[in-house]
Amino acid sequence: HIPPRVRSFSLAMPSKRANARRAVTTIAASIAIAGLVACADAKPSKPIARAVKSDVKFIKCEVCEHLADAVTQEYAALREETPEKKLTETMVIEKIEKMCDPSAKEGDWIITKDLQEKGSRLRVVDMGKENYGECGKECKTIVKACEDILGPRDTDVGEFLYTSNAGDLRGALREWLCEEETNSCGGKIPPLPSDRPKGEKFKKRDKKDVEMERLMAGMKGMPGMGGAQMFSRDQMMGGMGMGGDDDDDDDESPFAGAFDSGESKGAVANVAEKLGDLKDKAASTAKNAWNKAKGFLSRSSRAEDEDFTDDFTAEELAREEL
Repeated sequence: HIPPRVRSFSLAMPSKRANARRAVTTIAASIAIAGLVACADAKPSKPIARAVKSDVKFIKCEVCEHLADAVTQEYAALREETPEKKLTETMVIEKIEKMCDPSAKEGDWIITKDLQEKGSRLRVVDMGKENYGECGKECKTIVKACEDILGPRDTDVGEFLYTSNAGDLRGALREWLCEEETNSCGGKIPPLPSDRPKGEKFKKRDKKDVEMERLMAGMKGMPGMGGAQMFSRDQMMGGMGMGGDDDDDDDESPFAGAFDSGESKGAVANVAEKLGDLKDKAASTAKNAWNKAKGFLSRSSRAEDEDFTDDFTAEELAREEL
């Protein structure tokens, strides 16, 4: 028999998982706060990458095939981790809805692909399971092709997977989605125009940076964080004057001309001095918090990382001729 006082104390003891979750939340919150303060003085960010819509017709067949493969793998993983009697069609559809989102775990298949010119063809090349790339124009073009294929049909694809009895589910999904339902692979692929500019190079990213951005994005749904704007590490460091390629410090402030009176200028000078000190502190806080968060993620996924250490040879990482 546990005395009431001891029992209440033991029940109030936080679990290790709760402590870990609280630690991650605290670190991420520090990054978010520091980023919000520092980016108030940030230079304009780089233009947002846009899809090249005219390239979609060159890649839609291969994108559809890669999409079908990725969908099949996600469905197999979902079935394995969910008891059979508890797996519902709604769960499958919710998983499918994220397949064209490169910021979601389900969209990993997109950010590990590169578009490469091969003769008169534009090919979708797999760069390796753990080789994450930046989501620039080519990535957004793959996303556009994916959305054209899957967007109006995510419910149908979920139903197809959930009710299918096909022995080769991947092959069955490829045939149904890419040839029958969308005709993505039903016609002849046109050759690339001779005057088409060559695409951008594949820019590899650190896996931990991808995981951290997803963690930060997930904070948007937390109480009290609904209106907060999240920034990537590069945006934060750039806003603090700690990175980036632009060395021009003479960019006009977006607030230029807003405070032209003598009294206003004096007040602004005082605020600017204090903001400078706060900016330096925010830079240090953000950098330390980022490193701590990456260290935490590294420890929590060390076993997983070790499984992939020797998976890819130099030949496999190179851009293969298809």
